[in-house]
Amino acid sequence: MASEEYRASGIKVYMSSITTSRDIRTNQQRMIGVLEAKKVPFEKVDIAKDHIGRALLKRLCKNSNTQPPVITKGEQYLGDFETFMNAVDDEVLETFLGL
Repeated sequence: MASEEYRASGIKVYMSSITTSRDIRTNQQRMIGVLEAKKVPFEKVDIAKDHIGRALLKRLCKNSNTQPPVITKGEQYLGDFETFMNAVDDEVLETFLGL
């Protein structure tokens, strides 16, 4: 995604390129696929490689057991995969993302 488009939306998807969980890998692909299909600009943050991103995610998530993928807008935690998909299913994704 173009960086200026991302800056306008502020959406980040925290994911992990290193996972043994098929569910996590599938959920990450689904979340990213939905955002790309809806043409929502976002930045991917790979917490397996980006230690600063991982630390920020821990600070934003009050629940330390939160598993990727996680979506944020600026410094605001929006939710995990289940919360994201509920917004998609309820057709309120733009509102959920604050767009």
